[in-house]
Amino acid sequence: MSEIEVLRRAWESVEEPDESTTRDARVRLLGDIESLRRPAPHSRLRPLANRRLAVAIPLVACLMLVVALSLRERLTAVTPADAAVRRCSGRGPADACLRALAQVARVQAPLAPVVYQKLQQLRPELVRRNGLQFRVVGVVTVESWLNGTQGTALQRTSLERLHFPTAHDRLVWMRAGSPSARAIFGSTPARTRVRAIPNTDVLFFSDLRAWQRATGSTRPGRFIPTDPARVLQLLDRVRRISGAPGPVGALADLPLRDPLLLPAQRAALFAALAMTPGARRVTLRDPLHRVGIAIIGRSGYAGSQWITLFDVHTSRVLAEGVQGQGSVASHTPGTRRVWLEVFRPQPRITPVRP
Repeated sequence: MSEIEVLRRAWESVEEPDESTTRDARVRLLGDIESLRRPAPHSRLRPLANRRLAVAIPLVACLMLVVALSLRERLTAVTPADAAVRRCSGRGPADACLRALAQVARVQAPLAPVVYQKLQQLRPELVRRNGLQFRVVGVVTVESWLNGTQGTALQRTSLERLHFPTAHDRLVWMRAGSPSARAIFGSTPARTRVRAIPNTDVLFFSDLRAWQRATGSTRPGRFIPTDPARVLQLLDRVRRISGAPGPVGALADLPLRDPLLLPAQRAALFAALAMTPGARRVTLRDPLHRVGIAIIGRSGYAGSQWITLFDVHTSRVLAEGVQGQGSVASHTPGTRRVWLEVFRPQPRITPVRP
């Protein structure tokens, strides 16, 4: 069958085509045949798109799973501060709490080369004068600019005020003639006194000479080990050199309030203190009404206990005091605990040095 007959049947035509019509018909027929041979444009793209989709869907699902797991990890992760809050709550033996505080101290960032520290020294006194008796607390403010690189400091001390525990104490003080702070305490700092300190360790070590001999350095703060076992050995040498009657690692002898110590050194001191028996923990408030964990241990003096109040979230010292029959608290009727030093919060902007 010729192509002319095919076209007649396809187009239902009975007329005999001329030469021009035949040529156009042949071209049209060849075009139709060629189009039948070529696959449709989308026939190749669809399998490719399906393959890409098959790869993309599992990949997106995996990414969503990874993000969900990481978010869950962050939400449920227990930080050292969280662990310290749990282990230091309530009251009881302090060993587990001290180990938790060691972990908190270890992850703290080192402070700046120059550290500003402000504390208030509280001097409680029971005064008897002209047959009258009253209680009074002298408040001395001490500001220190500590240079960790040079190991020096500039310190400004000022007497702020007399504080009376009760209105009755103030009234009795007025009846006694309103004696001055110098008359009550014997020696008080001038209104403002500025002094240069060549060695910052004199501010934080209770027996600096014993520490210097034990470490073989005039700056023992730089030679405190980062291993708790070696810290215990150092504390034993300090006790034997000083001849103190207290136990090894007495809480009052540890320079935990020194802000220039490295995080690893403070962590080792906490861990060493956890190895010594007798320390207890209890939740207390300081005179600024800040809640902290108080570690209570033997002070090295008969009949008294030393109290150090820590911020459980940073391991920094908030306040220090004493309690017991051999302490200043025993000289104040109705008082079993006396705070001696209160560390003020760090300001956002460091005050200008005098």
